[in-house]
Amino acid sequence: VSRAQLAYERAVELAPTDVRMWISLFRFYTGVQRNNEAADAMLGRLAKRIDIPEAQKVFVLAQLYESIGSRTEAARFYLDSLRLAPADRQLTILERAAQFFVADDPAQAEAYCRQILKKRPKSVPAHRTLVRALAEQGGEQRLREAAQVLTEVGRLGGSNAADRRLEAILLARTGRAEDRQRSAELLEGLVQIPQQAVDQDRVLLASLYESEHRLMPAYEQYVALSRKD
Repeated sequence: VSRAQLAYERAVELAPTDVRMWISLFRFYTGVQRNNEAADAMLGRLAKRIDIPEAQKVFVLAQLYESIGSRTEAARFYLDSLRLAPADRQLTILERAAQFFVADDPAQAEAYCRQILKKRPKSVPAHRTLVRALAEQGGEQRLREAAQVLTEVGRLGGSNAADRRLEAILLARTGRAEDRQRSAELLEGLVQIPQQAVDQDRVLLASLYESEHRLMPAYEQYVALSRKD
């Protein structure tokens, strides 16, 4: 056992009710040691603590489980967070929950976004997540609304990589050839700059290439993904 590990674990022993100490230990396990098994065991211990405010604890657990890809556990704790959220933290937790659920349950994410926008109509993150939720569900009416929301995003926050990514997702789902072409152009611009590209960009771009029977460009995107891993 390294001295660093002993120091982080000792910090938790000395201040077991301070979630910052638990987060630091978690980051040591995952970021330095690359030991998700130790991190998962630590999260189990944290979940059993009864001397940490429950609302604070479950929100931290949701985000930490999400960070190591334990989506079932993360979902459970996000739902607990929403149930226990104090009034002054509700919108923050709704925003994080919407971003988490948008891939697996876009209808639920949409509902969360609409709750946020009733109280915070100029929330750029909520608008962006709503566009993604509508696009994920598909259907002409939702796609049309998503386009309208995307226009509002531009007015509120200006165009950036996140906006272009959302626009590409939306256009890829309309079923129109010209929209798919525009989506591919947007994604091609994103993947040319590694600092702003995410894996999702290359996966969607590859699928667009495949739909046009452009197999070699699609293959190149998958190769780029594998090199990143």
